[in-house]
Amino acid sequence: MLSRAAEYSVDTFFFMGGFLACFGTILDEISRGNLDGRFSFATYWRNLVLRYTRLTPVYVFTMFAYMKLMPFMGSGPFYEAAQGIAVKEAECRYWWTNILYLNDLVPYGPEGGLKGCVGWSWYLANDMQFFLLVLPCVCVYLKTQGRWVSYLPPVALIVIQLASTWWTMTAYDIRGSFDTDYNAYLYVKPWCRVSPYAVGIIFALWHHSRLAQKKQWKLSSHLFHGLPPFLVALIAFAVLLVIGFAPYYQLRCEADDPKTDCNVFGGFIVYGAVVAKNWSHGEVTAYFVLTYLGWGIAVGLVFMYLFSGRGGVVHSLFSMQSLVPLARLSYSVYLVHIPIIQYMFTTSTRPLYVSKQSQLTMTVAVVVVAYVVSLLLYLVVERPAMSVISILLRRLGIVAPPEQAAPPSSSSSSSTMTGSSSAATSTSGGSSEDLNRGGEAIASDGQLRQPLLVRGSH
Repeated sequence: MLSRAAEYSVDTFFFMGGFLACFGTILDEISRGNLDGRFSFATYWRNLVLRYTRLTPVYVFTMFAYMKLMPFMGSGPFYEAAQGIAVKEAECRYWWTNILYLNDLVPYGPEGGLKGCVGWSWYLANDMQFFLLVLPCVCVYLKTQGRWVSYLPPVALIVIQLASTWWTMTAYDIRGSFDTDYNAYLYVKPWCRVSPYAVGIIFALWHHSRLAQKKQWKLSSHLFHGLPPFLVALIAFAVLLVIGFAPYYQLRCEADDPKTDCNVFGGFIVYGAVVAKNWSHGEVTAYFVLTYLGWGIAVGLVFMYLFSGRGGVVHSLFSMQSLVPLARLSYSVYLVHIPIIQYMFTTSTRPLYVSKQSQLTMTVAVVVVAYVVSLLLYLVVERPAMSVISILLRRLGIVAPPEQAAPPSSSSSSSTMTGSSSAATSTSGGSSEDLNRGGEAIASDGQLRQPLLVRGSH
């Protein structure tokens, strides 16, 4: 409970999604010989089909188990009220929006978003919608030879986020993340969350342009006026801490305020001691308008610091090949962790006391159980589905046979059927050296003698 702004961890994944999807798409387009940025609806459709078929099978299976099986899997004083058949039927009236990745938009309002079927999957809907924008951004980048104009599309997305978040906060008089309208109209809406994804796209374009010029990362040059790279990364980390802990001073937990749920006893106990009720609505609005963008930029600077070969133990940790198997299971872990938490709490027959020890024990238990369940899902559902769909897509001509397919880039650990487009949701198994080597291999290819020798520096 000490990390009130843990919700911003989602924006870290949005940044990673934008970076990996964009970087992988660049390599994919170059390997296909599209060096002048021609937009192809056939390629656009292919990427969308690959991504949809990669994500959906295990997602639908998890949703079915959550709707139809979970009500019969446990018992306890709170289980029927929280996990009963009637509850699931009420939550999942619009289950079809999940399959279409529209559950962040339909139904629009308090009944949608987090309160919909498998409510935490709003992230998948956002991510799928953002992915639709990646190929156009890459085509602009290739067509303009990496000039500054190529950064305008993702910058436009950032402007949309800033404007739409300000309008939403003002129109619905949202005063904080505990406001009932916050989750319904801001937290899950793609136009209010696109900035970190767009920042990921910008950093991917920037990273590839530097690699195409065979230039090493120098964080101290141009943008930072000679600041040491370590200081740049330290400032970025400090920004993350400020964004993370600032909400302690804007929560309005007043018992007579109908727009918050802080009037409950638990809310007062957890937040009452650290709340300073002195933020104006304008200050709260500025915080939510700017922090999604600020978080994405700060995470990007930390990533670039690691890509430059620095980072010591952290760099070595993130480059460990032993983490690849865990990365392959991360998508399923994301899908099942909430039902596991719900099951553990609603089947408990004893009071749960909050302490450091109990929270640590619960966290370890959830992580271990989530990975065990995810391993079973991967072996029984995800991997077989990937194999069957891969065969079908090859027979339909959407994916080339292995002997005809382009060599897979080292920026993605996915199989042939997933393509580079699937790297945006599940964590890539590659290290920062993989991304650097991938760029250098492309830059040294004979097809790239001129196309990405970027004029000017970025």
